[in-house]
Amino acid sequence: MKEKEKPVNPFENDPLFLEVMAEALAIQDRFSAEPIYAKTGKGYLKSVGVSEIQQVKLKKQPTEKKSKIMNANARWLEPFTWPFVVAQNEILCRQKSAHHGPTSDGHASAMDYWETSRLRELSLFDEIEVCRKCHKLAPFTNYNGNTFAAIGRIMVKKLSLDETQETLARSLAGHIVAGVASEEEIHAFRKFCEILP
Repeated sequence: MKEKEKPVNPFENDPLFLEVMAEALAIQDRFSAEPIYAKTGKGYLKSVGVSEIQQVKLKKQPTEKKSKIMNANARWLEPFTWPFVVAQNEILCRQKSAHHGPTSDGHASAMDYWETSRLRELSLFDEIEVCRKCHKLAPFTNYNGNTFAAIGRIMVKKLSLDETQETLARSLAGHIVAGVASEEEIHAFRKFCEILP
């Protein structure tokens, strides 16, 4: 009897895809598989509290600034094609033995919105909003939050920030995309994005 072969992933050797997948898998257990945000208007993300920031402060050592500084307005999402997003979601679902597939009510609209938005020059805040809106549209049967939050967190990681700032900004971006950020957190992230070079 022939063993079922796993699907071929066209991004399996893409460094950006591998980076996003590492991020997504690292935070996967904090997300609910079901598309709660689309159904209730309130997302789900299990908090790690301040432990993430405390860990950074404990191990903090002088570090070099990253050489690449992204402009405030850029095509932040350009490298993340829709097939990239689909492949990412497929792996996340497979890791938890959850069904992967498009939803009948959100997939087409999320795909159109994503592909249109990723080719536009927008602020980082607006790009994070694109991720949040796509999460809320629930294009996939499972792990929508994790799929889009990982992309948002990776975009922030590309900034030239010290480790504490990066950790805070990535956390805020993830909370916004997940749909659990308070108005105060959203305001703080918007202000942060406005001061980018």
